[in-house]
Formats: sequence, structure tokens, C-alpha cells
Amino acid sequence: MRSSSRLALLIGLALVFSVRANAVPTVVSSSDNAFCDVLSIPANVDELGNVPPFPVGEQISSAALGSTGAGSPCPSGVDAPLVPNQKVSITNLNSTDYVDLWYVADPETNASNNDGAAGTGPVLFPAFHIDNVGLNKPLLSESIIADNVFQVGETWVFVIQDFVSNIGGSPAAFTTIDVGVPGSLGSTGSIIGVAAPEPSTGLLVIAGLLALRGRRRVRA
Repeated sequence: MRSSSRLALLIGLALVFSVRANAVPTVVSSSDNAFCDVLSIPANVDELGNVPPFPVGEQISSAALGSTGAGSPCPSGVDAPLVPNQKVSITNLNSTDYVDLWYVADPETNASNNDGAAGTGPVLFPAFHIDNVGLNKPLLSESIIADNVFQVGETWVFVIQDFVSNIGGSPAAFTTIDVGVPGSLGSTGSIIGVAAPEPSTGLLVIAGLLALRGRRRVRA
């Protein structure tokens, strides 16, 4: 086999084995508003949620931590004084870090600290970037490193402003696969994210190039 063919094979294998097992890609549409920050959701994301029904590789645990009292994560938004802002914790149960996370409300859910709207269908629903940068800062804490990266095993606590569920669901119920569809199993919202690039692709390609270079030198 010629060196170029071997290199192509190595690169192909590296790309195949770097794909995360059991990943469930989701294609979403989104739009920004002028209330808080820029939403900036890419079209291709992963949806994360509770067990069941989410498979291994897309799982988080979550808990409702009660109301936050006074204060708004987005001062430029309208915070209804008689509607509690709810704290939610999520824990990354996967073997992958996520460099960006967003919350998207279900159709039966109200949330007012919105950077825009998102969903998989023609109708979009309130959404915000879960971070502590800019005007809208719903992210209250990170359990490992405060770097806005949802690391493996890390727990985040964030705020949903003016949370109301018309089906009486918990703000921590992420139990339906699909973004912006009527909730089932008591689901009230979705967590979507962008996975950190896997280092294995680059490392395998570099290793393959070094191996081929060494074989050429031996033959010479």
C-alpha cells in the first residue's frame, strides 16, 4: 500500500473513532431578541436530558433548588415581581465536556430571561445561553472550574427567571427528546449544547504521520 493510501486510511480511522458513541445530534432553528445577550445557537447541537429516555452519552441529572428570591439574571428584561425565579442544578454524566449550553423552554413553560427563541419546529420558544458573561448571567456556579465549560462530572446551578409551567412540571424536568415540543413525562424544557472537540482525531493523525515518516526513513 502506498504511503498516500496509508495516510488516507489513518485519517479516516481517526475520524471514525473520534465520533462520540451514542451521540444524538439535533438540528435547531433560533432567533435573537433585544432583551439580553446574543443567543448564537448553531444549527447542529446535542440535546442532553434525564434518564430515561436519554441514552448513554447524552445524560444529565438535574434537580430543582427552589426560588432565588430578589434579583434578576438579566436586568434589561422584565422580571415579574410576583413570579419566583427558579434555581436548577444539572450534572454532566457523560464522558464529554460541553463548551456551550443553552436552555430552551417547552411550549407550556414561561421563562423571561431570554436571549431569543429556539426549537426544532416552525414555532420557536424562549431560550437563553447558560453562562455568566454579558448582560444575562443565569449561571450561578460551577462545581469544578469557573470557566463556562460544562466539564465531565461537573454540576452547574443556573436561574430560570419567572418560571411557570402550565402542566405543573418541575423546572428541572428535561425528559423529552426534541426541542420545543409539548412536554411529556412532565418535561418543561430542554438543555442543548456543543461538545468540546475530541482530542483523539488530531493525536491519531499526528501519530500516523510520524509513523509513516519513520518507515520512509528506515527504507531510505
